[in-house]
Amino acid sequence: MADTRPSWSPDYDLFRRAERLAKILVQNNLHIKGVALSGSLARKEKKVHDIDLVVLHDGQAYVVGRIKLPWPEKRSEEFLTLGQLLPANVVYEFERERGEIPVDISLVGASALWSCTYLWGLSPFEIFNGFYLRTFNDESCPLYLFEPTNFTVREFAKIPHKDYITLAVQDRFAFMATRVQHRCGNRACTPTLSWKDAQAEAKKRKEKDTYGLS
Repeated sequence: MADTRPSWSPDYDLFRRAERLAKILVQNNLHIKGVALSGSLARKEKKVHDIDLVVLHDGQAYVVGRIKLPWPEKRSEEFLTLGQLLPANVVYEFERERGEIPVDISLVGASALWSCTYLWGLSPFEIFNGFYLRTFNDESCPLYLFEPTNFTVREFAKIPHKDYITLAVQDRFAFMATRVQHRCGNRACTPTLSWKDAQAEAKKRKEKDTYGLS
């Protein structure tokens, strides 16, 4: 089936919008340690169909789940609601900022960045094989942590790999974020599925989410 979804270019304005959405989340829920950008926008693909955010929480109030905006008509029982993270008035603010751009949120414990045991334990929640290993530890799929965060200095120091990266430039203004990665050297924390095969699985999953295909 041809992909008829609207698309956007990975430009400065789109990165800024993703950052503003992340800021709304992290400033209105103290259980959220940070919000990172993943997916097609992080990879700077030519056509971006949605904004993928990874919400890194403290493990006290939440477990693992997904939020899909706009709310899916099919298989809605698989998803959490934004109201489970934010007060009603802030949900309105988030939706106004989101506008017409679909947003996918993965809710996961921040310890996935530094704990191999926690990262392995995410496998029952994967939407396709190796999803979380790829999210947190694949050179082909960068993960960019936005400012501000609620990480303590000690927690931030636990993250094995951090690089401050320029993602986009407009006029004299540069958009920068911190690339983070689990990167422990343990082969068990590296996805076994090739990136090409993972893309094929992800495409099928997106079609299932969008069109209700089985």
